[in-house]
Amino acid sequence: MEIFKDPNVLPCDFNIDHYRIKKCVGVSLHTNTYKCIEETSEYPVIIKEHFPRELIARSTENPKIITRKSAEEAYEYASNKFRRKAITLNRLTHPGVVPVLNVIERDNVMYYIMRELSGDSAENTFRTIPTEITVRDLLQQLLSALSYVHSHDILHGNISPSNIHINPNSTATLIGFAPYNVCSPITHTINMAATSAYAPIESINLQIDKQGTWSDLYSLAASFYMLMTSQEPMSAKERMCESIPRADLFCNNPQLKERFTPELLQSLDKAFAVDPNDRWQSAQEWLDALSAPPTAHDKEQRKGMFRRLWEWIYG
Repeated sequence: MEIFKDPNVLPCDFNIDHYRIKKCVGVSLHTNTYKCIEETSEYPVIIKEHFPRELIARSTENPKIITRKSAEEAYEYASNKFRRKAITLNRLTHPGVVPVLNVIERDNVMYYIMRELSGDSAENTFRTIPTEITVRDLLQQLLSALSYVHSHDILHGNISPSNIHINPNSTATLIGFAPYNVCSPITHTINMAATSAYAPIESINLQIDKQGTWSDLYSLAASFYMLMTSQEPMSAKERMCESIPRADLFCNNPQLKERFTPELLQSLDKAFAVDPNDRWQSAQEWLDALSAPPTAHDKEQRKGMFRRLWEWIYG
């Protein structure tokens, strides 16, 4: 069933090159996402269309875009940024990154074609609180993928539980990359993550010079807060309020302290710091910390956690 009745969304059975649209599966401020098939092979794909709504529109009679008044230069700038990121994504080959098969331009609109994945989002997969083993395995997979992505000088920019895909074999894949590398007022739009509970403060405030690999790590930690508590985290702006505790949201959560080891919670709190300077500065740094043997202090804290868990289960 078509979920959007919007003149800015291409209709079912419309062809983008040799791909036929089956349905629209998502819209944002700057993209439309379609489920399609390749006409010759009937191979299923997902196509992301660059469509910044503040800059362009479509009429109901004609699928070709109309650039809004005085927006030609801004649209060209945004399209070039989208093109550069799409081409870089097309070159990436990592099991934790959604494969981008091709990048095309038709009628002054950029598209990129992705493989359609089996499975579901982490948001829908984890109906109950995952175990520490599951959390560590998933976190290490995603940090490995982010380390690879960041080594190619791009950011994800839109990490959330809905953009972490869990495959049938329990491996994780990053999907839903933001169309631009940083949140910028120059593009006249902002990444989806910058409007959500998963965005770091530097993205919300459009501070280009403060955005970096640590920004993705904040969003990753925020996503794990949701997966580990079934509650959406406070936004970075809310956490800036003096009346609300800003730090150690993982370690100070009684529910998490009962179920997870202190070193895991501490590593997540470091990534989830409001101040970018207080976070892990790279995915590899965080990954190395997770792989390091526990200190004597960590071992004592872990014993306490297991003792409390034992008492909780057996009274």
